[in-house]
Amino acid sequence: MQKIIRLFVMTMLLLVFSGCDEPTVKPQPEKPETNTAETQKPEDVKEDEGKAVSIAEFMKTMRYQDGAWECPGQYNSDRIKFRYEEEHPLALMERFGEKNAALSGEIVSVFYQADKKVYTVHLIEYDVPLKYDVLHIDATRLAEGYIKAEDVFADNEMTEYVFLEHQANVAVNTDIVYKYETLELDPRFYPTLTLRDDGTFEFYENCYSKMGYIRGTWYSDGSNLTCKIQETELQGFAGGDLSEIIFNEIEDTLRLDTDICYSRLGMVFRQPD
Repeated sequence: MQKIIRLFVMTMLLLVFSGCDEPTVKPQPEKPETNTAETQKPEDVKEDEGKAVSIAEFMKTMRYQDGAWECPGQYNSDRIKFRYEEEHPLALMERFGEKNAALSGEIVSVFYQADKKVYTVHLIEYDVPLKYDVLHIDATRLAEGYIKAEDVFADNEMTEYVFLEHQANVAVNTDIVYKYETLELDPRFYPTLTLRDDGTFEFYENCYSKMGYIRGTWYSDGSNLTCKIQETELQGFAGGDLSEIIFNEIEDTLRLDTDICYSRLGMVFRQPD
């Protein structure tokens, strides 16, 4: 009987001490849920704009010295012109016709996608508010004299433009110059109007303390010559808020029908001898 009791006690002791051993399998750490930050997909990469190209090389490709890209229409004609102004490379977008308007931007970088033959031109504001800061140019038919680009005056739709050379490139200078000549002024300070056959004008006005230019487009109805102003240096001077200058055409002279600064209503401008 004592042997049975002793065996029972030893068995119970073994069972008690065996419960103090550490488990042979350790619990595994919980896996992160699939919607944690570590498992989220990265943001989409922006579309590749191609290889950066030299702005100077781009300006040459767009033939900035030779002419402009035109989109003629029934009532309005739109133009994209590339040019340098005081070493600033500019893209100038213009509309002529029933509604005249102009927007310009300074080119800060250009990229080219060779497979698509598309230039991406990045712009910043230069002298007037900028409606769009990127201009895409499809150069697929560049060799034929055509490009496609956004038209800022047609809800920025891609539009086809044809290249037109400046007529001023011919040997004969066809600019027409009119001056207001007076003994009150040194000839260097005469108010001067220059009409160009590409439809643009420059008016250099005497602002007393300096000479300032006014630029834009012009047209004639046979009786009146209207100069639509697109850019001016007369801010802060009389005439700085004008939107147009009108001349009455009288034979071979122009009589001013608008007060500007030094130039006043009724002054007669003539072509120099």
